[in-house]
Amino acid sequence: MSFLTSMKRNLVCVINPIAGNGNGEAVAEIVSSAIDRSLFDLRIVFTEHAGHAREIASEAVSQGVDAVVAVGGDGTVNEIASALSGSHTALAIIPRGSGNGLAYHLGIPADIRKAVEIINRYKVERIDSATFNEHQFFCTCGVGYDAKVAMEYARAKSRGLVTYVRKTIEVWGRYKPQTFHITTESFDFTVKAFLITIGNANQWGNNYHITPNASLRDGLLDLTIIHPINLIQAIPIPVQLLDSHIYHHSKVDIMKARQVRIERILEDGDDSRTEAHYDGEAIYADSVMDIRCIPSNLDVLVP
Repeated sequence: MSFLTSMKRNLVCVINPIAGNGNGEAVAEIVSSAIDRSLFDLRIVFTEHAGHAREIASEAVSQGVDAVVAVGGDGTVNEIASALSGSHTALAIIPRGSGNGLAYHLGIPADIRKAVEIINRYKVERIDSATFNEHQFFCTCGVGYDAKVAMEYARAKSRGLVTYVRKTIEVWGRYKPQTFHITTESFDFTVKAFLITIGNANQWGNNYHITPNASLRDGLLDLTIIHPINLIQAIPIPVQLLDSHIYHHSKVDIMKARQVRIERILEDGDDSRTEAHYDGEAIYADSVMDIRCIPSNLDVLVP
């Protein structure tokens, strides 16, 4: 079936049915009623398995659809954006996840009707994307403490903020900082780090700004290093993340680069697999990780 049946813009709305407390049908009804039917032909599709959102978005690109609407969390957004990268099919976001990092950086609200109104206004901007080894990401990636938390959260039987906070506390008690060699076009150094985050956008999600000065339109990545810290030193960090002042912390360094190589320095007996994350997805990576910015690679609907 071709989507190109009228002079209206064609939208494919991809809904993760388990996002936002599993109320995908209710979300679909709101989107359907709030979209401006005089401007758009809308098709709504529910994902059925991992990777399905990417498949739907790839098909939409091949059919020349104007925009694909990602309704879900950072994982759904990443799948769809990865398929749209390099094309002129735009990404729209209705955030329904637990983090919503890219959406919040762009100023897209969690309120469904307000997010749909942004789509109705159809303002398109071209933004950067990035790669972490073979993976595309659009918000952040990294290694260290937060990657360990992400890995344990992914294995947990329950989801949600309570589980995430519990895993954050559990990992704190047994996490040991690791040593990394970092190379950019301007720097070459070895550092022991609590965590290292590379941001294309400015936050992990939930408005926690780990790379507060990152821009989606400058062709650069922001690199934040938090050096080993004790509990007292960690106390101000959550507030500094929320008010975008993490760079004031004495144990934090931030720099910009077009591309970054991170090599984990292995000690005797270490597993060469490195716990890492990109756009909230926990993965095992090689001990050598290459991250680079791809300028002006994705059309996005913005406020």
